[in-house]
Amino acid sequence: MSDEIKDMLQVIIKRLDSMDSRLDEHGTILKAVRGRLEEQGAEIKGINERLDRQAGELKAIREEMATKEDVAEIREDIHALIELYGEQQHEVRKLKRKVREAQ
Repeated sequence: MSDEIKDMLQVIIKRLDSMDSRLDEHGTILKAVRGRLEEQGAEIKGINERLDRQAGELKAIREEMATKEDVAEIREDIHALIELYGEQQHEVRKLKRKVREAQ
């Protein structure tokens, strides 16, 4: 082999070694990125599970909450009770007056 060919082969081998080194480096970087992606995937899964649990809790709270109709009914009941109380107070005053007059 001629010296020129040997020199060219040495240059090619050096370049291949350099490429091999970069490929190893890229492989290491890819492994690190893959590992981080797996960690983030697990974190996202955990967040989704918490969101699902909170959505269920929110649904349960909404089911237990009084609706506008419930509040309106309660308000009507309170007004009816107030009227009854007023009527009873009136009757009590009438009875007290009769008792005083009878004495």
